[in-house]
Amino acid sequence: EYRYNYSDYSPCSVTCGRGIMQRTVDCVEVTRDGERPFAVISTEIVNDTRCIVAGQFLEETVQRCELPVCPVWTTGEFGSCSVTCGSGVRRRTVQCVER
Repeated sequence: EYRYNYSDYSPCSVTCGRGIMQRTVDCVEVTRDGERPFAVISTEIVNDTRCIVAGQFLEETVQRCELPVCPVWTTGEFGSCSVTCGSGVRRRTVQCVER
């Protein structure tokens, strides 16, 4: 018996926003116990053409993932200097926002 064996999906390719998850696939030859047909004795990776000839349908190996939107820093304009001469301070607003 020949069938495709799929790995679990990888984590999402991004930490925020839209990305993809991937998994690997191998065509395997399954050897079963003749007395217990549901018991698999072994699996061996074989050429993909074996699964194709056996009529196996290849499922998707890439899946989209969407995590919360990526936050971005926004900055306001600098205000006036706190003094008219010498060392002073200019302030501005900086915010972390989700877009």
